[in-house]
Amino acid sequence: MFFKKPDIIKQVPFTELARYTDSMFDSKISKVMDSVERSVSSLSEEAARFAELSEKFSSADLEPDMEYIEHMSEGFIKSQKATYSKSLYSILTERAGSIDAPADTRYERIKLKKESYEYMLQEILKLNSKFSMILVGYSKQMDAFKREFSKMDKILKGINDQMKGVSEEVDAYNRINEEIARMMANIESINEASSRKSGLKIDRNEKEDEKLRNAISSIESERSSYESKMHSLEDEEKAMRHRIVSILQPLSRASRIYDHESKRKVHITEFIGDPIHLLANTDNYNVFEAELRKMREYILSNSSKFKGHESDASQISDVLSSDIPSMMAKLQHVETEANAIKERIAGLSSKLHEIEREKDKTEERFGELADQEERLRKSYASIIDSKSKIERLCFEAYKSRLSITDLPDQVQ
Repeated sequence: MFFKKPDIIKQVPFTELARYTDSMFDSKISKVMDSVERSVSSLSEEAARFAELSEKFSSADLEPDMEYIEHMSEGFIKSQKATYSKSLYSILTERAGSIDAPADTRYERIKLKKESYEYMLQEILKLNSKFSMILVGYSKQMDAFKREFSKMDKILKGINDQMKGVSEEVDAYNRINEEIARMMANIESINEASSRKSGLKIDRNEKEDEKLRNAISSIESERSSYESKMHSLEDEEKAMRHRIVSILQPLSRASRIYDHESKRKVHITEFIGDPIHLLANTDNYNVFEAELRKMREYILSNSSKFKGHESDASQISDVLSSDIPSMMAKLQHVETEANAIKERIAGLSSKLHEIEREKDKTEERFGELADQEERLRKSYASIIDSKSKIERLCFEAYKSRLSITDLPDQVQ
């Protein structure tokens, strides 16, 4: 009875994954690459011979064949030969500088070499198109160039045909590499999110949240209570101001006549026009009261000048007996109390603003914490998905069973 040999599963840390798949890819196409590399070596030899021809052409003192370029001078053609040679040297030098560019796989290194030669031939064709008079004037020397150019072009076409033979392997390798890149990007995302999350250093504490909510509620309640008192004081202040103004307003007409007729320096109309401001001062009120008494005597003595003089005199008596100083003192007391409450309300509002701002900052941090946790969750899921795909693709492409290890926490 025959038993199937159990599959060996290769344990590959994610940090070594790219190098491992590069190695499997190169191994898979090694026979083709051996053949391609021999072709590239032949291409290099032909390129070296082409460079030798270029150097000889540049240094040789050659006479151009002017038969088909009569419209140009011989001196101009020679000067163009020097320019052409210099440009050709630059193209060959540039190709030589890029021939050994670093790459992750043998396939990529050979491909870069091949592309370097392709670029060189393209640039030479462009140069020849620009300097067509050189091809005509030095056609004998150009024949040797053409032969080497044709050889290189033929070798390149053969190389491309050879490399097309591994196109399926290249496509499989690229799919694996794309998935590895996606997985590595998600691992980097996990590292960044984990670092950000640990930097937040915050845990949800229900008791602290409740304490904060209670503090806000308490301040809002206290502020509301003071605002109610404030509204009451404002109403009381408004009523008192209205009462004082109402007591004095009936004297407006008589006071204007009196100020005009008496010619006194102290004008009753000024006090009546702004009583709240002027009569708050005791000295001012004493002056006002003395003037009122004089005004009453004047009205009674000059009744013909005052229509309704008895009513005016009676109104003055009412003002004198209304105890305006007491009303002004009470008004000032209400204003002082109102100002104190305004300051208290402002203090509570400021305190509330600070607490709410701190609460908002905390909520923002909790929000960011939730965002980072969601980012971690999605990245973890993407890594698991990539891990599965890479392992499947590697088996399909290379018949190699592997398990990607050492992934971040919660991903194993």
